Amino acid sequence: MESILRPAPDSGPWPFRPWMCAERGGRPESYHEGILVVVDDHGNVRARWGDPAWPAYLRSSLKMVQALPLVESGAADEFRLTPRHLAVTCASHSGELSHVTAIGEILERAGLDPSFLRCGAHEPLDRTSRNDLVRCGEVPRPIHNNCSGKHAGMLATCSHLGLDPLTYQSPDHPLQREIASVLGELTDLGPDGIEHAIDGCGVPTFRVPLASFALALARFASGRGPAREHRAAAQRLFDAMFRHADLVAGTARVCTELARAANRPVIAKGGAEGLYGVAWREESGQGVALVAKAAAGDERGRDFAVTEAMRQLGLLDAKGLERMRPFHSAPLRNHAGTEVGRLVALFNLNGAGG
Repeated sequence: MESILRPAPDSGPWPFRPWMCAERGGRPESYHEGILVVVDDHGNVRARWGDPAWPAYLRSSLKMVQALPLVESGAADEFRLTPRHLAVTCASHSGELSHVTAIGEILERAGLDPSFLRCGAHEPLDRTSRNDLVRCGEVPRPIHNNCSGKHAGMLATCSHLGLDPLTYQSPDHPLQREIASVLGELTDLGPDGIEHAIDGCGVPTFRVPLASFALALARFASGRGPAREHRAAAQRLFDAMFRHADLVAGTARVCTELARAANRPVIAKGGAEGLYGVAWREESGQGVALVAKAAAGDERGRDFAVTEAMRQLGLLDAKGLERMRPFHSAPLRNHAGTEVGRLVALFNLNGAGG
């Protein structure tokens, strides 16, 4: 197995490889490129496609790590947060009633209200919930933002620790510095070795090599290595995400469906611009993670590639793959419902690697 400890230059050979093509009439119509890497909690690269040393902003795929201070600080216990609440703090949710209700409860128990949210407002991702707002004559509020659960968890942590809740999103806030420190531990990069920018919801987003992020997720899943001191909190968050996958994403969303379709407990979390992370524990207790990055940042190619990779890795059996058909093997149809094409995988993680 190869080591992930090598430099990740910003220039050099193109790191992405074709991983999917869309066919129409039996002929290729478009090609999609990406990177896939599978890493265990010892840092061994078990499989790859493209260059796993390429650095990317982790976006919302990092939310389970960003939620660790909520549990480790004692805030989750002080405010009697249930697994449902913990799941939604790791979510890119659809703005359904179950999501908004759970987030409102977190804020209320922490002695706060939605006016403290600094994530901005957008329409619910769920069409039914969006239409309900229109029918009621309401406008979208920050609590409908798909990242509002993460922000509510951060605010609850601030309330518990006596930190300023008005500036929690600032990179210089003690909470954000703590999150950067934990990520530095889990990736072996150290907090000074991680760049940051501002995410779509206003908090810092961190840029690390894809293989390093996979290592962090594998350690999150197993609690081994530098994750030992975070094991109890990571276990609570892992279990909450797995058991309440509907709160991590929402109805007919890929993260929810992957967690339900896999033949073992997994956590699955997408991020903007084509980032995706999946983590699980093997029977031996070892943690393993799959990380994917779509070159063009598209969700169609990313979701197809992640589903296909999980099939190749044995995490999806025939029944699970059938559940994932909308993201994987369902035919391409035109507006009249006629089958006109299909998506085809171009990678093999069981081969010699990419």
